[in-house]
Amino acid sequence: MKTKKHIFIVVVIAAAIILAFLLWGGSKNSIDGMSLFQRRTLNSSGEENTDPSTKKPYLHSDNSFSFMIPGDFTFSPLTETNDKGEESETVLFKGNSDARNFQVHISTWDSPEGVTITKIQQDIPDLVIDNPEQVAVAGGRGVTFLSHDVGSTLITREIWFSYGEKLYQVSTYKDFDQTMVDILSTWKWVN
Repeated sequence: MKTKKHIFIVVVIAAAIILAFLLWGGSKNSIDGMSLFQRRTLNSSGEENTDPSTKKPYLHSDNSFSFMIPGDFTFSPLTETNDKGEESETVLFKGNSDARNFQVHISTWDSPEGVTITKIQQDIPDLVIDNPEQVAVAGGRGVTFLSHDVGSTLITREIWFSYGEKLYQVSTYKDFDQTMVDILSTWKWVN
């Protein structure tokens, strides 16, 4: 009986040590002040914070980038494979109303000239592009423009940029512009 009690105490102590390590992870387990536990839980879309005036961190599932999102946002990643076998991902971010959302589409990008309006028009000639401007997001270079489907009054803000060998296509409603600028200003490359 004493042996079982002794094993139980050892297991409880070991679990407490592991939990403490994960919660307070030492400095060698942190990136930008985030403990290992915080980095792992950033990818869950828990609803512990629903106040849109507060901010919470988002860390991409491959740990390559992070940014701050409003407290009311949740997110859902979707992965797809095209007919060439290339995988892409779209992460949908949604706030507490339909007008508060955006998406980030991530795909392979190997164009040496980077993201330009000319390149986009060559690849997608039917895409409506209004008011194009060059942009930089955390060192990634690209373009921003307004777009809409022909015959539609719904105007979207598109921010397309490349970094490394990836293309990042951020899409949202035009009315979400200022919040989107605030979010993108916090974008950081982790790896």
